[in-house]
Parts: sequence; structure tokens; C-alpha cells
Amino acid sequence: MRSRHCLRLLIGALALGFLVVLQPAWCLAGGLQVNAGYDLFTTDASQTSFPGLGDLMGVPLSTYNFGSGSVLVGNTDTIIKRNSNVSVAAVGDTGTTSLSVFALQLETVNKVNFANNGLADYFVTLQSIHGGPASTGSMDITFNTATSGTFKSSLDLFFDIRMGSLTGKIVDSLNLTLTNSGADWSNMAPAGSVLINGINNNLNGKDITNDFWPNTITEKHPTGGQHVVDPASVPEPNGLAMALAAILMGLACRRRRARRT
Repeated sequence: MRSRHCLRLLIGALALGFLVVLQPAWCLAGGLQVNAGYDLFTTDASQTSFPGLGDLMGVPLSTYNFGSGSVLVGNTDTIIKRNSNVSVAAVGDTGTTSLSVFALQLETVNKVNFANNGLADYFVTLQSIHGGPASTGSMDITFNTATSGTFKSSLDLFFDIRMGSLTGKIVDSLNLTLTNSGADWSNMAPAGSVLINGINNNLNGKDITNDFWPNTITEKHPTGGQHVVDPASVPEPNGLAMALAAILMGLACRRRRARRT
């Protein structure tokens, strides 16, 4: 009887130890998430092109209204929203969110004669800005760690090609699907990124656990079109502006000294 009792105690102890070992893994369940939000991008002109238009560069928005007034968005020319939170059970899992394209402004790097419409600068804008179809898509986010991983995305773009300016004559309206086969993300914002509280980050870095910051994304189309974007940033002051500021500060100091004497 004693041997059976001891055996039961041993089995119970082993089971309890097994549960204690597994507890950290169980604690991860339901705890991995990235919040819904906007991703702000700037186009890489050295790698972005479209058949008939050649190389394309971004036209910065400067400001954008996310619903509560216009805010500064740096060199942003493309804005995509992740429409829902993505939650998974554990590291290694993948979750999905739908996407909405809110802004896209591109311009030909060089003047071209697109579809025999004449030699000019041509611009790419969304059809949705004048009541056309919305550009939407989806994103699969994989957690390689609790706060980083990879993602795949697909965008169904409806866009216009305009002649001369962003509001110029529409010479063609097209639809194509761009796919990204695998890019990196983490919850840490790249240096110099545009930070907008509650829009593309959480509390300005006070709680970044569920933030989502993509790195360079290469979106491709089978026809040869390609759109490469990086996280938007706040432009650094140019050398001339910095030099002018230094001169003005120097003059102010001299005036103060002259007044004292």
C-alpha cells in the first residue's frame, strides 16, 4: 500500500513539474498582437517603375487629414491602413488583416510620351479621390518573436494616370494587383520616422508593445510594374537652412553683446 501511495505522489509531483515547465508557454497564448493603424511610406524612385511611364518618384503629401484635422506627414506619398488588430496564440503563428489604400501620389522621373498623349510629366493618383473604386487588399502577419516577424501583402489598386499635374487630365484609368512576398516588421520605429500619436504608433513610444513598423517593401506586378517603399521620415534640414540659422544666431549674439557694452 505504501509503495502505491508513494507511486501516486511521484506521478503527481512529475505532473505538477510538467505544468510548471509549460506555464511560460501558456502565458503567451493570446498575448501576441499588433494594433490596427496607418503605415506611412515614401517611394524609392531608384526602384519604382511602370510600363510606359518608366521610373516613378513620390510626390510628398506634406500634410494629411486622418479625421481630426491635418497633421504633418513628412515625405509621405503613400498611406495604407491596417483595418483591424492582428492577434495570434504563439510565436510562429500568422494572423490576417484587410488593407485600405488612402493615398498614392507618384510622378514620372523623366518626361515621357505616354500612349502617344504627348511628351510631358505624368502622375499616378487613386481613382477613389474622385469617387472611383477603392483600392484594398490584405496582409498576413507572422510573429517570429513576440515583437517582430515577416509579412505578405496583396493590394488591388485602382489608379489614374494624369497628364501635367496631380489634378491634370486623366489619360488612362487602370487596375492591377501588387504583391509583396515577404518583408520584415518590428515594433520599433526606424530612426527619423514620422510619429503620429494614435495613428501609426502607440502613445509616442510610451507603450510600443503592439506597434507595427514595416521595413522596405517591394510590391510587384507580373507585367513588370514595381513599387518599392520605405517608412516615411521627417526630412532633415538642408545645409543652406542650417547655415542661415547659424548666421542669424551669430548676429543675435553680437547685438546682445553690443547692447551690454
